[in-house]
Amino acid sequence: MWRGSLLVAMVLLSAGSSARLSAQQDTTTKWYDRIRFDGDFRLRHETFEIDDVAPRGRFRIRMRAGFTLPISKTLSTGVRLATAEPGSVTSQNVTLTGALTPKNIFLERAYLTWTPSSRFTMTGGKFAMPLARPVGLFRTEMLFDDEVVPEGFHEQVTLVQQKSGVLRRLAVLGEQWALQELSDQPDTWMLGGQAVADLTFSSRTTAVITGGYYSYLQGSRLALARNTNSALYVTNSVVLRDGTILTGGKALAPTATNPFATFVSDFELLNASAGISVDRVFGRMPLQVYVDVVHNAGAVSERTGYWTSLSAGTIRRRGDWAATIMYNRVPTEAVMSMYSYSDFGLGGTNNKGVILQVQYRPGKDLTLSARHHIITPVNVATASADKTVHRLMLDAGVSF
Repeated sequence: MWRGSLLVAMVLLSAGSSARLSAQQDTTTKWYDRIRFDGDFRLRHETFEIDDVAPRGRFRIRMRAGFTLPISKTLSTGVRLATAEPGSVTSQNVTLTGALTPKNIFLERAYLTWTPSSRFTMTGGKFAMPLARPVGLFRTEMLFDDEVVPEGFHEQVTLVQQKSGVLRRLAVLGEQWALQELSDQPDTWMLGGQAVADLTFSSRTTAVITGGYYSYLQGSRLALARNTNSALYVTNSVVLRDGTILTGGKALAPTATNPFATFVSDFELLNASAGISVDRVFGRMPLQVYVDVVHNAGAVSERTGYWTSLSAGTIRRRGDWAATIMYNRVPTEAVMSMYSYSDFGLGGTNNKGVILQVQYRPGKDLTLSARHHIITPVNVATASADKTVHRLMLDAGVSF
């Protein structure tokens, strides 16, 4: 409890300081002229083919729209709305079903950012995922799905920022995410940090190296959230209220008479990634390679996972194309399943396999893509079945 109070006090103190600074700023430009709107829309057709199971197909949509408002040179705020199924943490898609019923729109972001200098920034509220990832056409989502939106606080300190030399930027990120507030038990937080180094070896070759540690304070109690939210996907092993252990590796669900009490494992995640990009390998198209590794020091087995990726091309302008091949392996206890990449097989952990993706930009703001997953269990003995999941996504997306 005291940690949460201390964090709130820090943010309020920072906001007070920023207010004094903002009073000294030039505010001749009207506030409505400083607003920046942005958003995107995606239409997806998705099919599932699983051994000995009837094929399934569905249409889904995702729409996000919001604005950022620079209040002064040091202070800004932002709000964004997004579609989502009720209770979902890792997906903003909604399925076109329900006999033409209206679809849900929720508050996805609401935050305040203070930037007193080019080397320091602090954000509080509900904000975009701030963690750095290696460059790639399909960036890693091993620890956190790309659509997870943290709540709490984030800070970034830039230690090195220069235009020449091999080391162009060195930054340290601090994360304090409020996951679950309980009236009769200690609150659950994700406390962590990440170091990020941007390297330039030549005019064509750049690299990004990251190292991070993420600790779930009272994280084992996060299993309680699944008792009241069926949209949370739990494949980590859990302990029921009566002491029974349910082995993970497949989707687990509580019962009304014997709900989840805790996770079997703690989650103390050590994470490192490295990626390199070489420009103009295929004409003006780049080649990008990365590897992302995680080790859960809070688990005793099935605790080390990795993502690897090789991609070529870019989709910045009309006529651009890109292709990606990935091989990923995420055992049952390697990451917190309710936050990891939700489209990996049927979601969660205990998955391994290949992901293939191709993209094409036929117009200025329109991108077409196809992503195919071929996924099998890491541990067949704990999976619901030893079956291969073929999951194909065909997308048409626009940004504005």
